[in-house]
Amino acid sequence: MNEETHNKKWQITHRKIQEIVFHLLKEHPIKEISVSQVCKKANINRSTFYDHFEDIYELFDVTQLNKRKELFESFIKQSNPRDKFNFYDLQSLTQFLTFIKENGWIYSIVLKSRQDFPITEGFEELYKVLINPLKKEKTRINRQ
Repeated sequence: MNEETHNKKWQITHRKIQEIVFHLLKEHPIKEISVSQVCKKANINRSTFYDHFEDIYELFDVTQLNKRKELFESFIKQSNPRDKFNFYDLQSLTQFLTFIKENGWIYSIVLKSRQDFPITEGFEELYKVLINPLKKEKTRINRQ
């Protein structure tokens, strides 16, 4: 098997494991999900699981982080690229809140499963995409 095929299979398995844990999280708290359960549903052995993740908690962290990035990227793609994205206008705010409402099940799972609430994690991307451009625009206007 060549390296490209191996890498593609590894990525498919990696995503499959993450999807399985998210489906399990819809019915069970993270404390009740075992590596054995995930392996059985993914039809993989434990060594394959450990090639991808250290434990079930790392799997959860990576999965929720990837889902959050995926959701945010999806939101950005929905924005009209010709329009400036301004979080402060009603249309952008409505779009953002609608997106959260439609994808609330993911946030619900994450919030139910978290032991802490690291608020900065959730706002790093938002800050990069929304606040930094606003600051640059304000700086540009002030220089004129």
